[in-house]
Amino acid sequence: MKRLKKTLAVILTLCMMMSCVSVTAFATGTDASEKDQTATEETNVSEDANTSEDANTSENVNASEDANTSEDANKEAVVSSDSEEENDEVTLEDKWLHPQSSGVRTTSSTDDFFKITFLDCGRKYFSVDNIEKIIDNAAAAGFNYIQLAVGNDGLRFLLDDMRITVNGMTYDSSRVSSAIHTGNENYRDFDTDELTQSEMDTIIAYAQSKGLGVIPCINSPGHMDAILSAANLLTGETCSYNGSLRTIDVTNNTAVDFTQALIQKYITYFAGKGCQYFNIGADEYANDKYTGGSMGFGNLQDTGNYKYYVQYVNQMASAVKDSGMKPMAFNDGIYFNNNTSSGTFDTDIIVCYWSNGWPGYNPMSATTLASRGFKLINTNGAYYWVLGKKDTQCDAIKASEFDYKGFPGEGETIDNPAGAMFCIWCDVPEADTEDNVVSLTAATIAAFGKTLPTDPTKRTIKVRVGDTATDTIEGPNCSGPYTTENPSIATVKTEYTNGTEAKISPVREIESGKQYLILNQRYNALLTNQSSTWKSGRKNYKCLKLDGTASTTSKNLWTITENSGNYTVADDSGKYLTIGNNTAFTSTSSSNVTLSYNEKDEYWNISSDSYYLNNMGKSENAGGWKDDTAPTDGGSKWTIYEVTKAQSTGTKVTFSGVAVGTTHVTIGDITYTINVVDEAPADSLTDDSIDLEYWITNSKVYDTKDTDTDKKPTGNHVHSINKTEAGTKNGVAISNLAPPKAYAFFSGTRDVYYWQAKRLDADHLQTDDEGSEQTAEGTTITHIRYYNEAWQYKTSDGVWHYFKSGDQLVAYYLQKTKVTQEIDTYVKDWGYGTSTTTPNTSGNDGQVALTVAVVYPDGTVSPAESEMYAKSTTIFNYWDGRDIGIIAPKNNSDYDISKITVTNGDRVSNRSANVWYASDKITWNKTTTEAGSEWYDEKTVWDEADNAGTTPSVNGKASNIKWSAKNTAKLVLIYLKPVEKSTNLNVVYYDDAYNKVIMHNQIAMSYTQGAAEPTFFNSLINSEKIDKDGDITLDDGAYVTNSSGVDQHFNKDITIIPNVAAQYKSGLYEYIKADISKKGKTLTLHYNINNEKLSKSYVIDYGLNLQIPISDLVENSNVADVQFGKISNGNASYENGIITYTPDAVLTGMVAIPIKISYTGTNYKTINVAVYPATTVNYEEGFATYDDSWTGASKGTGTQTKAILGNDANNYGYDGAYANTAAESNGTQATSNKKLDKATFDFTGTGVDILANTTTSSGYLTIKITNNDSDKVEKIAIVDTKMAGNLTAGATNGYSVPVYSDTDLAYGNYTVSITHSINDATVNIDGFRVYNTNKDSSIYQADYEDNPNFLEVRDLQFGTITDIGSYGVDGRKVYAIGEQVYKDLTADTTKAQAAITVNGQDNKAKQKELLENGPKNEVYLAKNSAITMTFSTRREVQLGLKGVNGPATYTINDDKNSYTASTLDMFYTIKGKTDSTETKTITITNTGDKVLSITKLKVCDDPNALQTISADSMTSALYAWGFTDPVPTADATANLNLVDYTGKTIASTSLTANGEQGTDATFTADQIKSAVTSALPEGYAVVDASKIADQTVKYGESADVNVQIGKVATLKVTYKKLFGKTVGTATLTGVQTSAGSKYSFSASEIKKAVPSGYWTIKLWGTKVKYGTTGTLTVNVF
Repeated sequence: MKRLKKTLAVILTLCMMMSCVSVTAFATGTDASEKDQTATEETNVSEDANTSEDANTSENVNASEDANTSEDANKEAVVSSDSEEENDEVTLEDKWLHPQSSGVRTTSSTDDFFKITFLDCGRKYFSVDNIEKIIDNAAAAGFNYIQLAVGNDGLRFLLDDMRITVNGMTYDSSRVSSAIHTGNENYRDFDTDELTQSEMDTIIAYAQSKGLGVIPCINSPGHMDAILSAANLLTGETCSYNGSLRTIDVTNNTAVDFTQALIQKYITYFAGKGCQYFNIGADEYANDKYTGGSMGFGNLQDTGNYKYYVQYVNQMASAVKDSGMKPMAFNDGIYFNNNTSSGTFDTDIIVCYWSNGWPGYNPMSATTLASRGFKLINTNGAYYWVLGKKDTQCDAIKASEFDYKGFPGEGETIDNPAGAMFCIWCDVPEADTEDNVVSLTAATIAAFGKTLPTDPTKRTIKVRVGDTATDTIEGPNCSGPYTTENPSIATVKTEYTNGTEAKISPVREIESGKQYLILNQRYNALLTNQSSTWKSGRKNYKCLKLDGTASTTSKNLWTITENSGNYTVADDSGKYLTIGNNTAFTSTSSSNVTLSYNEKDEYWNISSDSYYLNNMGKSENAGGWKDDTAPTDGGSKWTIYEVTKAQSTGTKVTFSGVAVGTTHVTIGDITYTINVVDEAPADSLTDDSIDLEYWITNSKVYDTKDTDTDKKPTGNHVHSINKTEAGTKNGVAISNLAPPKAYAFFSGTRDVYYWQAKRLDADHLQTDDEGSEQTAEGTTITHIRYYNEAWQYKTSDGVWHYFKSGDQLVAYYLQKTKVTQEIDTYVKDWGYGTSTTTPNTSGNDGQVALTVAVVYPDGTVSPAESEMYAKSTTIFNYWDGRDIGIIAPKNNSDYDISKITVTNGDRVSNRSANVWYASDKITWNKTTTEAGSEWYDEKTVWDEADNAGTTPSVNGKASNIKWSAKNTAKLVLIYLKPVEKSTNLNVVYYDDAYNKVIMHNQIAMSYTQGAAEPTFFNSLINSEKIDKDGDITLDDGAYVTNSSGVDQHFNKDITIIPNVAAQYKSGLYEYIKADISKKGKTLTLHYNINNEKLSKSYVIDYGLNLQIPISDLVENSNVADVQFGKISNGNASYENGIITYTPDAVLTGMVAIPIKISYTGTNYKTINVAVYPATTVNYEEGFATYDDSWTGASKGTGTQTKAILGNDANNYGYDGAYANTAAESNGTQATSNKKLDKATFDFTGTGVDILANTTTSSGYLTIKITNNDSDKVEKIAIVDTKMAGNLTAGATNGYSVPVYSDTDLAYGNYTVSITHSINDATVNIDGFRVYNTNKDSSIYQADYEDNPNFLEVRDLQFGTITDIGSYGVDGRKVYAIGEQVYKDLTADTTKAQAAITVNGQDNKAKQKELLENGPKNEVYLAKNSAITMTFSTRREVQLGLKGVNGPATYTINDDKNSYTASTLDMFYTIKGKTDSTETKTITITNTGDKVLSITKLKVCDDPNALQTISADSMTSALYAWGFTDPVPTADATANLNLVDYTGKTIASTSLTANGEQGTDATFTADQIKSAVTSALPEGYAVVDASKIADQTVKYGESADVNVQIGKVATLKVTYKKLFGKTVGTATLTGVQTSAGSKYSFSASEIKKAVPSGYWTIKLWGTKVKYGTTGTLTVNVF
């Protein structure tokens, strides 16, 4: 029996071990009786599981200890209990019944809304062509997936290799294919029964090309007639469930294994083709067998077999997931009849919910499944299209009613389903042809697709070549520069619009084409298009009704469009307002009306042929009234309101088609697909030729003139271009077709010059009719061509566009004027000069003036204002609404044009005259500058930056620049920029306060080759003769004569010079002097700050906000209003008594803030405040400019401490706003994860630090510094920002690390470019520090921060002192000083400037590594390390300190106070200012757990403060730091003897300690016990450990300690119940203490060990020999 029990135990052990071996999912089957014990890699038997009652033997085998091989053992496994009363049946819930969820699901591109077209191509064969047609239909309808049910009843797709192995039996490919084919034919025989693998490859590729994914569907364990037939045939077993023809028996091992092995082949194939999903079907189990009630699923549940279905479905889902795809299944079998007790379905299965059942058939509801964690696809069976069942063929009308949120079942709504699916089922496959199935379902697919949501992150744009298309992205600002993947195909621009509310506002000017409300002021009602009748006497007149008030919701809108100087007013239907005698009505015929505005009384007159629109007889009727008083009658006064519609916040995206093709761009969260097509519009111009007509305004232009200039020219007015001539790809330039000089007739023949070509549409054709002037209309073009069977034109951006039928091609000409001497200026209109009285030709409407002048770079105007009327003014006849026409100056060899502006003016006298006189004058509207100077109140109409690529010009009509009344004037200022030449003269404006150039410009000079070059020596006209370099007295009227023959003066008023920084416009600067360069080519005007104009000066050392209380500036802070002038490098605001200055760019010098304060709200007093940059300024990373994919940059929030210049309580470079920083500076950083990402910033000064947050894996930066003054690259460095954790005392994160530092640059203006280089490892920029923005630091003297010297501590000479014997004059010695201070870089101890001390020799090497191999711009101190330096100075000494991986604490010398350095580098005082020079040694000690970083040493106005460290000062520092002289030491030894009962030493060991000689060393009892235990021989034990006590031994001595041990006797007792079941065991021991050979275990000892709850009958003791083990079995009750 004993041997038998042992044998059984071994067998059971092997069985349990085998149960823990992983089972291949589908390789072998499990009989139903074995299902509950199936184990997998994820499921192991519990440690407490006993597999058999027989395991309870006297030789108990606990096999589970070996079986539990995984830490991931299933903690939920239910195991049998040891209790005899409980059922011993194992109910282990394996992973198939309760699968582990894949965890928290995340959204990815594959989790987008499913839009699926489903095709049942398992029951019915579909060819590749027809499947592709259905794919086409699905793609056109916006679907993103095609689901091909190749396995549904039939299996109509065969792989090339169909070989499978089941239960050790391999079935070759041909047998499997043949069996499947036979099953297909038995189900339904077609001419072709299966698709081939090559054909499926084609289908998948085609679907992908159409943007669709393929989802395969092979249904099981039901709907698998062909597979079941093959299983029965090949295995020779009955695999069906209770006789079903299409469902396998999920309790049958062979059936399951065969099916799963076969489907695994398809899973592998489709996963390899890139498919992402696989539908396992799992619906309608054996519904062919069980046709009523709860059908097959009900039978499974009634027979207790439903759990095997759950297991099967989970196995299938696991196989799909193991392949990398995601499983899908139909819903009805999942928790059928709400049965949740038979197992847990894998929630990774995406459920295609098609039915909530019918009477007796009760699937779980959709909302319940969703609540259990399933994603659901709405596959609503009510919208099926079923072949052969016309009553269930969803048509397009019904499909259009589909609601993807509404699931089958009453009230079943899911707001966020995973998707929706339209299904084409072939229940009766022979009912129709596959061609007809395709055609019959096409409209339904299209209608169904329209009901589905679009992907909000993907949009498709179609645009023609040369045209544009727009889209709007609502929400946050997404504007910025974007580039499509291929800009040669399409380009993109963005424009952000902040949302606005709807509003109405009265207008003084009409903008053509807009909609307006027209309100009668007397009747206070709107003009409508409703007809009404007004009776006057016996006659009824047709009028328009006045009704309603003006509001944003008013519908009575009129579109007002300019038309040849007048207007048309049209209602929403396109009918025109027509005004006549006592009438007003709308008509389809266009009718012009005149609109005139009365500025004084603020009303509009609306008239036609002197009939004024009036509320007739003060009634609700509007009609025309002709009378002398009509214009001023109250009924003729109208208010015209512009209606601004509410505008949502969003980004307008404009796509321009360049060339045929497809490209993409991502803007914000939206990815656009841009399809550019070259399709000529249907209304394109396709004639064989096109005419180029020559015009100037509405006068024809001719290419030749008559010899008699009093006659009209007789040349060609039109040049005809045939399609052959223009049939090339590049076309022909209009400038090569139109004569550059031509002739027009206006009071004689005039020379005119080609200006530009225009494409005019049919509504704006140029004719010689009076008032037909279209110069300002149309599109400016450069080339034309005949292409793609139609005429095209090219615009200045290089894009070709199609002419439309009815378009006109015009070459416009202008006449040259003499209004400007420096450049040629062209205009379109003829006018009169001012040398004599102008002719009275206006019909008493009066005349207006147009003046043109140029502005030199220094703000000097030519001609001077006093000469403008006589030299550069033209007079024109006035009419209501007349614009200033075209003014087109041209660049020449001396000047480029940078800007054009327009200023309004008025005639000074003769205001009622209808002509102008030679003596007239004009006063121009001016604005007062911040400094109190005056400049023209101008409007910019052209700018070289904003209008780049266009010709400089003023288009009065396009820009709506009109004369408002007769005797008004317009001043056109043309800003010139001299072309740089070596023969020109130079004028420099220089800032003496900052030693930098304010502005430099040239004076264009005449020069003849071989003659003497112009200089100020030979060109300057000045009262003082200038013949040598140096300082001069420059007259206010001094000038040189420039290349245009104009006497060009010099403007000393810097406040009106264009484009200078705001501080120079503030009036704070004053002219000081002028000087001339050595060669006489440069005149320099010097300026400096006038301190008398400064109310207060502040200093900032960070880029954060600066807050200034108004009480700092005025005694009475109860102000009514505060305004600000122009401010450079930032902006200012005022609220609640606080002025806040917010820098928005790196400071280049002093910032002047003109503050206008008013106590009344009308009269303002200007106070000038100066903000100076400190000697160092730290800027957050957001002050740099980033491109590409940088994220997270910010300029910071919060406020820095206010510092008044000369009264700053803090060090420059320290601010309480950062005192508690414990990580990233201000909590932000700029992050790049992409190589070649770039950041740039500019600075002025002598140096810069680049700060980065670093990790052990952060990447590289390439840093380039370019001198902007010389355009020379000064420095290039590649920086590895990685933290070496083993070199940084374990610090793996470094904050604000100065990865680059350069403080030795020459003072100047620099650009820093930072490029993410080498690899894509993350880099994080945390800001930068700029040094010495002010070149002259004397302004900081009152704060004792003048002339700062910055020394990088890392660059100091670190020393060591090796001659220990020479320390001190009093004979003191510091122990091992050579090990406390490590070796310097030069080994020259006489030059040591600093020493680093390490507390303990163990850290010395690591600290040395920190210096030699760590960061190159700072020194790191680990915990208990210190740095020592000696200074001799009376000035304050500051040290840059920061915590590397968190705030670090430190002490200074023997000061008991502890200080904290934040993670942002700031300057801390380590030696205070004294009245006289003081020599002092300073030691900084890191006392905390974080690494302390030391960056820069700063001493102001004392460059020699740092001294060489002497031996005495170093020794004193060490004593102060805690080092002491050594004392004698010796060992104390305790000899431990392990003896037996005779006193014989059996073994021995010892304990040793080192300490001060002669003092006591204590060896504790625990130390002795531990040493004795380690030395015990095998089979021995300590007799009585409680007797071991502490032992004291003096250092320098030894002592013996005896510990008694003895041999051990062991008794193992087994306690068993009466019938043999073991209930417990015990091990008893005894130690030999005498000569006896055995130990007697007493009955009481044995009884004492009986398990709790049991008792025993009378016992007897037993003996065991020392050194052996005995056993004993005791019966208990």
